[in-house]
Amino acid sequence: MEVTLLYIWTSLIHLFQGAFQTLSATSKHLKVLSFSDCKFTGKIPSSIGNLSHLNILDFGYNNLAGEIPTALFNLTKLSSLSLASNHFTGTLPHNITSLSNLNIFHAASNSFFGTVPSTFFNIPCLESLDLGDNQFSGPLEIGNISSMSKLQSLVLSKNNLTGPIPTSISKLVNLVYLDLSYLNTRAPLDVGIFWHLKSLQQLTLSHINTTIARIDLNAVLSLPLKSLSILDLSGSHVSVENMRSSVSTLLSQLIYLFLSGCGITVFPEFISSLQYISMIDLSNNSIKGQVPAWLWRLPELHYAELSYNAINGFKEFPKDVSRTMMSSLFLNKNNLSREIPRAICDMTSLSVVDLSNNNFSGSVPQCLSNLIKRGR
Repeated sequence: MEVTLLYIWTSLIHLFQGAFQTLSATSKHLKVLSFSDCKFTGKIPSSIGNLSHLNILDFGYNNLAGEIPTALFNLTKLSSLSLASNHFTGTLPHNITSLSNLNIFHAASNSFFGTVPSTFFNIPCLESLDLGDNQFSGPLEIGNISSMSKLQSLVLSKNNLTGPIPTSISKLVNLVYLDLSYLNTRAPLDVGIFWHLKSLQQLTLSHINTTIARIDLNAVLSLPLKSLSILDLSGSHVSVENMRSSVSTLLSQLIYLFLSGCGITVFPEFISSLQYISMIDLSNNSIKGQVPAWLWRLPELHYAELSYNAINGFKEFPKDVSRTMMSSLFLNKNNLSREIPRAICDMTSLSVVDLSNNNFSGSVPQCLSNLIKRGR
């Protein structure tokens, strides 16, 4: 009987080479082959090239090593290829375009090096490319790509890439997910290149090293990205000066905002108008002053991470604080003093609160024991 689909599970971890010898001899019409999470070791045998009908090939989450055999690029019918979370090394060949039917290529968390082949962006069907957490270096080159690119997800984070973000990235108009974190641009970041990426739902520019200038948050929030729900600038130097009160209306759909370790010294006022915001992370900054009253009035806010700042108190709480949706509040490692506000106890949705390493005085309100009961 012709085999078209085969999954190899963890109980077969010692059969990798033998399995391939059998498959290459008897299953040339195999279409789906998954070795995911089997704890396999060794190299991909060149006999993989005999499985010419493969559509989906998954080697993810093993302990495989060595370079990718050139025979793998003979599998021109592949639509999905995963090499993620192994120990592969070497460079990725520029003839990757021979896999012209590829929709998905995931090779994150390996030790690939060299430049990112610009030919990836010429694969007409490619929708998801993940090369994060490798050792790629040099400038990012996207080349002359078609404005009809189908790429929806691009992850190049945690590499050794240098140089500016190429302006041609603006042609990837179907991008939904973009992660360029840990990029060493060595130049000011021109966020205007994201202007045309109006399908973006998640933009991650964390730990960007511009070396010269801060990322202008005012410019980021002025982008017409009305579908953006996740913005992560953590670990990057961010400027919140001269913020315009109206810019946040362009990003009114934001649900998650990460500004940890950005050198911020004041509460970003624009957050007060984010009516759908569910999680904010402002930790590891130098924010001074009091927690603003508008924080408790955000209708969908569930998680607030404000630890490791210089916050010294609270402004007034709303009269009906029980309507607050917040379930997790972190204010540890600040300069809070006086007594713990009893209004915190009235936040009926609150189940996790961390006020450690502050300068509180007086007794601990007995009502805080209610939080313990909620957290159980």
